[in-house]
Parts: sequence; C-alpha cells; structure tokens
Amino acid sequence: MEAEHLSTEPRIVYMIKPPNNSYKLNVDGEVKVSSSGCGGLIRDGYGNNIMAFVGLVHYCSVNFAELSAILHGIKLCVSLGISNISIEVDSTFNIHCLSNVDDIMCNQDLFYLVRDIKQLLIFVNYSLSHVYREGNAYAN
Repeated sequence: MEAEHLSTEPRIVYMIKPPNNSYKLNVDGEVKVSSSGCGGLIRDGYGNNIMAFVGLVHYCSVNFAELSAILHGIKLCVSLGISNISIEVDSTFNIHCLSNVDDIMCNQDLFYLVRDIKQLLIFVNYSLSHVYREGNAYAN
C-alpha cells in the first residue's frame, strides 16, 4: 500500500457561512490522560454565535468524544427549533460512521452513540462535512 502524501505547503482555511436559512454546528472532542471532553458552537448564516457548549466525557477514544459532541450539538439544535444544520467535524472516520447505512464502520464502543445520532438526524435537514482542524478552531 502506498503511503498518502502529506503536503507541507501552507493552506488558507476560512469559515464558509451556511445558507441564510441554515445554521452551522462545529464540534470537537479531546482526550487527555486524566480527562476527556467535547464541545461545539452553533452559528447562524451570518456567522453570529447562537450557543456554545462544553462537557466532560468519561475516559474514551477521541472518536467517542467527538461523536458525543455531535450528539449533544444536534440535541441543542433540536431544542432551539433549528432544523437546517451544516455539521462540520475534523474526523473523517466519524463522518464515515455516520454516513454508512449499515453501521459496519463502527466498532462496538461507538455503535449505540452512532445509532442515537442517526435517530436524531431523522428530524432535521443536515449536511455533514469534513473541515481541517484549523478551520474547526471555533469548536476547540
């Protein structure tokens, strides 16, 4: 298998505003030796902050922490009556887990969390996309 080429050239990263009738949800998870957490930010189509959130997560993988942030962020959007959401995450693995119809990408530790997220996504119009870590700084 050929190794993926990593570019050392600088890249310009900037926020792309969602359509005016939509909101953007940026989330992230972090795992350290002594603690794990998740957080995110909900913004409107003009880039105005609507709500930010942070929370502790029991010791887990970074994927679990980020999926926890996605779940919490979607729950907040639903509670605020927000039904058009552009979700941005910096983990392609989690995007694949949520995009996969059969849930075969997820390991047993993530299965129920992914299932809960998918059940919530039924109630909103959403897009799920990858953003570079630098572009996801709002959620860090």
